[in-house]
Amino acid sequence: MLRKEHTECQIEVLRVFGNLTRWPAVREALADREVVSRLVTLLDSDNRELVYTTVGVLINLMTDPGKRSDFNSFGGIDKLILVLEDFGYSDWQLAALVCKVLWNLAADTDDVGQVFSDQQADQLAVVLDEYLDDEVLFPESGLTAEEQQIAAMLRPLWEEFADVAASLLEKLDDSLESVASAAAATVPSESSKTA
Repeated sequence: MLRKEHTECQIEVLRVFGNLTRWPAVREALADREVVSRLVTLLDSDNRELVYTTVGVLINLMTDPGKRSDFNSFGGIDKLILVLEDFGYSDWQLAALVCKVLWNLAADTDDVGQVFSDQQADQLAVVLDEYLDDEVLFPESGLTAEEQQIAAMLRPLWEEFADVAASLLEKLDDSLESVASAAAATVPSESSKTA
């Protein structure tokens, strides 16, 4: 059913998968049938609801370490970062779900370099840093009354996003700092060089 080009049908199937993938046996069955590759493809959709339900299934699938390499091999991380960039400002709920998938991918390691390429980690850190700047997103002055009402409605959704995004950004920063420290420790200092 996921291979059909009928969007409403795909969304309904993904809703069912979202519920069923809470069980390890179902996650295993889905991964065995290479559903992961189809899910990665669905992340390219312009349909917000299709992307949202796809990301919901991925949250559950990525809790299993064995499923993560398939997801990575199909370009899933790059596509999630693009979803975050494309939908982030306009959909904090979806942005929060994307961050949960990314968190699940990196949950079992202190070295995010085992999960994300340097380019992916840098790109993700830039996006998260921008999206976590609440002073820019929700300025205290200069807004019309209507803009203040909209900001008041969006802020709780953004805060849900910010909780997981800040944790993910901290994990990225900590890992990148430890890699930089390790690299600096292996470079001989000027005083230790001999002529």
